[in-house]
Amino acid sequence: MFTGILIKYGPGKISVLITAIVITLSVIITSLSLVVFQGYIDTLGIIICIAAPLLILPVPAKIFFSMLLKLNRTEELLRKKNQDLEREAEKVRTLSGLLPICSSCKKIRDTGGKWNDLESYLDKHSEIQLTHGFCPECVDRLYPSFINNTPAPDQPQSPGQDQQTHVPQDPSSSSGNVEDSREN
Repeated sequence: MFTGILIKYGPGKISVLITAIVITLSVIITSLSLVVFQGYIDTLGIIICIAAPLLILPVPAKIFFSMLLKLNRTEELLRKKNQDLEREAEKVRTLSGLLPICSSCKKIRDTGGKWNDLESYLDKHSEIQLTHGFCPECVDRLYPSFINNTPAPDQPQSPGQDQQTHVPQDPSSSSGNVEDSREN
């Protein structure tokens, strides 16, 4: 309730209001004390009870209320950040514990005992999106021609690749020279 009033009117106006209340209470208490103990009201006593709160109270009151407003704003900001973090934490799904996986085919056994592919299991139980590629060892093993730019031994050459042409020699010529074959 008080924080709402403080936000509505600001620390300056609230400081003036509190100072007025303190001055009024100070005058009442001082007047009653003077009447009870001295039997009359002293003018100097009344002036002191008005001047003292006017000089002392406004600055600390303004500082206090400004800090109170800042604390209130910071608390509200912290509350909003906590709500944001709680919403984000609800979205996080974490795999933890022991996960049975086949040593050979890498299938994963779920809680029902069914064996699933690694990709489908991760897709169901996490928000991971897998991308596919090859590690360097698998590229060397599966696609050696890709690395060396030469065909694999068991793969035929494609028509676009440079082929060495073998030209058979004429069997009638013994040395294979063109000049010898013309003389005949």
